[in-house]
Amino acid sequence: METSGASTKKLILAPFGRWISLALTYRVPVYVLTFFLIVGPLRYHYVLVHPEIVLVALCFSSLMAFIYLFNKVTDHHEDSINIHGGQIARSAHNPVLVISILCLVVPLLYLFFVPAYLPWYIALALLGYFYSKPLPFTHPPTRLKGILFIKNVTAAVGWAFPSSGVYLTIIPGYSFTDFWVHFVALFLFSLMVELLWDVRDMEGDKAAGVRTIANTFGVRTTQWFALLLLAAFLALLGGAHLYVGLTIALVSLVFIAKTSPQRSAWFYHSILGVWIGVLVILFFN
Repeated sequence: METSGASTKKLILAPFGRWISLALTYRVPVYVLTFFLIVGPLRYHYVLVHPEIVLVALCFSSLMAFIYLFNKVTDHHEDSINIHGGQIARSAHNPVLVISILCLVVPLLYLFFVPAYLPWYIALALLGYFYSKPLPFTHPPTRLKGILFIKNVTAAVGWAFPSSGVYLTIIPGYSFTDFWVHFVALFLFSLMVELLWDVRDMEGDKAAGVRTIANTFGVRTTQWFALLLLAAFLALLGGAHLYVGLTIALVSLVFIAKTSPQRSAWFYHSILGVWIGVLVILFFN
């Protein structure tokens, strides 16, 4: 009876498991997190006064989808080696490429009517493109993601810039000083996450000639570096958002302590899920 019950449970959960696996492979939690990074800290009253911010957040989430999906198409070799890389089949490359281009182009139909956001959008699109494709006039061909540490800096800028720039445009009285504090704080946090995420992909990155802190200096060095970045982030955050900082610090410390090449995609995306939850709470606070 127990075996029959377990089989029935497995059968019921199987379709959900496939959908969840697909969501993780195509980085759907990343796009959700991008949306809440932009909308969440604004709180509901800003969104009610400026409902267009939801559309802008969706545009930048779509841009992040372009960057990650385009990277999936160009990373077949790395993903085929990484145990939890979420490899896509070669037969899916062209459809995924088309979807990534649509994710890039469709938001422009809206952003042309709110041109204040276009410079941020175009700059990040170019950054994301050259993250995966070789820079022009480089011999041998060099991608941003192939350069030690520049890979992580590029990705961290991609995370930190949208919400900082959007806030500068939308919030009355939001100064350039506020912008830089916000940007640097989110940049430090994103850089920490990117360094730790590379631990999961050490083998594939190394085989593809992508040098990272993790595969160059080891997991322990990466953890210490991440800890320093977390401390700098919390120092910059200050006491104004103490309870948010403590929540993020607790989750981040678990992430730093437990990260390893053997951790599954579930581990990494569970961490993302908690951060999304914190931003949702901020949104409704």
